[in-house]
Amino acid sequence: MMNSFKTFHNEILSELNSILDVVRDYQKAFPILKELEKVLGEFMRLQGPKLYGALKARYSDDREAIKMLEFLEHDMNEMKLEFWSFLEEYSDHPAPIAIKNFPRRFLAFSERVISRIKIEEEYFFPLLGCV
Repeated sequence: MMNSFKTFHNEILSELNSILDVVRDYQKAFPILKELEKVLGEFMRLQGPKLYGALKARYSDDREAIKMLEFLEHDMNEMKLEFWSFLEEYSDHPAPIAIKNFPRRFLAFSERVISRIKIEEEYFFPLLGCV
């Protein structure tokens, strides 16, 4: 399973970088954003209640691991909401002001995703090794 997460991380980072390369041109960024939506959406679906439930059961005697899993699960749920809100704002026909703000908003969102990936690699991957 960890290899699957690593693959998703690489795909997500690739899509983020592709958008960052053209972030000032929304028309060029939009098709890549749709690809990011697919990859990141699937990645987020993997990290649902079933996975976290299995991990919590596995680490039921390890309070520190349980606290980390609860944090990661809560953080992922927040990131899902942020992502769907971002996509809703930048759907097929965003307002002109939204297009103007796209570079700044996308940069902030991409930093959020990159931060999450780093946290997962440092704290989540070791916990996944036992599932």
